[in-house]
Amino acid sequence: MNGKDDYTDNLKKRAQGQMTGMRGLLEFVFLNKKEVIKITGRERQLLMSGKANLVISVQSEHIGNGQVLNLPVYSYKTGMDSMVKATDYRPVVSSLKDVVRPAGYLVPVKLYEIMEWAGRHNFEMREYLPGRADVIQEYTILKTDSIDFEGDIVLNPFVEIREYPAVQLAGKYVFIPTAQIKGTLIVLGLEPASMLGLVTYKRYRHLLKIGKYTLSSE
Repeated sequence: MNGKDDYTDNLKKRAQGQMTGMRGLLEFVFLNKKEVIKITGRERQLLMSGKANLVISVQSEHIGNGQVLNLPVYSYKTGMDSMVKATDYRPVVSSLKDVVRPAGYLVPVKLYEIMEWAGRHNFEMREYLPGRADVIQEYTILKTDSIDFEGDIVLNPFVEIREYPAVQLAGKYVFIPTAQIKGTLIVLGLEPASMLGLVTYKRYRHLLKIGKYTLSSE
C-alpha cells in the first residue's frame, strides 16, 4: 500500500518500514558475523580460483510450475480484504543456453570500447603471452537472429567455434581471466549469445558481424 491517493502519501510509514528492514539485516549480520565472514571468504576463494559456476547460463527464461500465486490485498475504496490470484505465475528460471566458463577472454589491444569497459569495472588484465598448452577458440558468427527476453527483443547470434593458433596473437591482445571476483560478469558481458551481453547495447553492437566476432576465449 503506497498511499491512499498518490505516491507521496504515507511516506513516514514507508520510510519506517524500510528502516526496520535494513536494521533487521544489519542486526542479523552482526549476530552471525563469524559465519558470514566464513561463507563469504569461502565463496571469494572459489571465484578467485575460477572454480565457481563452471557452467554459466547466458540465455534463460522464467517458466511456470503449476503453482498459483495468491496475493492478499486491501481495498481503501471498500475497506475490505481481497485475494488476487496470479495463474500465469512463473517462478522457475530455466536455462536456454549454457557455456562452460573459459580461462579467460582475449581482447584486441586497440578495441578501446571493451578496454574502457574492463577498466571501468577494474578487471584484472594483462598482456597476452602465448603458452605452449594454450587452446584458443575463435567465435565465427554464422547468422544473427533475435529472441524475446521477457518483453525486450535482444540479439541471438548463431556461432561456430574454431581453434586459432595462439602464437599469432602475441602482442596484439590483452587477456582478461575469469578467475576473479567479477568472473561471471565477464562471461555474461563478452559471450556473443548472452542475453545480457555488451553487444545487446547500441554502443557495442558493431562488434557483432556475420563472419567474425572481435573477441576470442581461452
